[in-house]
Amino acid sequence: MLDPDADTWRVDLAGRAVLMFTIDYRVTLHLYGEADYDGMIILQTPFQVSLSGDPVRIDPKRKDELVCVF
Repeated sequence: MLDPDADTWRVDLAGRAVLMFTIDYRVTLHLYGEADYDGMIILQTPFQVSLSGDPVRIDPKRKDELVCVF
């Protein structure tokens, strides 16, 4: 869950599937999961992703760099 009082927000995607992600001036994750959790996560400012190693900083406005990350 999101904690707006924390310095950083962490999203637990366990049990959810990313059906699609779109890239324009932002990165949008289109989610599917439990009936009460379908929706989207829209990231418009730089963020970090950690898949299995060191976090990678992503700036949605720099599409040329996104190809290497995803």
